[in-house]
Amino acid sequence: MLREFAIVVPGSITVNAVPDDPDDNIFIPCALDAVVDVIVSGDRHLLRLGSYQGIPIDKASDFLSKMHSATEFVQSNSLRPLHSLLTEDLQML
Repeated sequence: MLREFAIVVPGSITVNAVPDDPDDNIFIPCALDAVVDVIVSGDRHLLRLGSYQGIPIDKASDFLSKMHSATEFVQSNSLRPLHSLLTEDLQML
């Protein structure tokens, strides 16, 4: 089931962004290759970075709080989520 939602990346990038824990460096190239919007982690070394090349690194609780706030904003401003707009566009085809 994970393969249905996973993005497989080539792993061709190497970085030395986490000198305090070099084993954590593997997560940064994965994020870069996958062109992610955010890295969600509980690892203190990654969290200490704060971001890498414009990709924020958040604790799960902070990420969920941001997502909750964004959902409330959409609902309070009578905006429809992007996925519903896309679904409607596809149905018209």
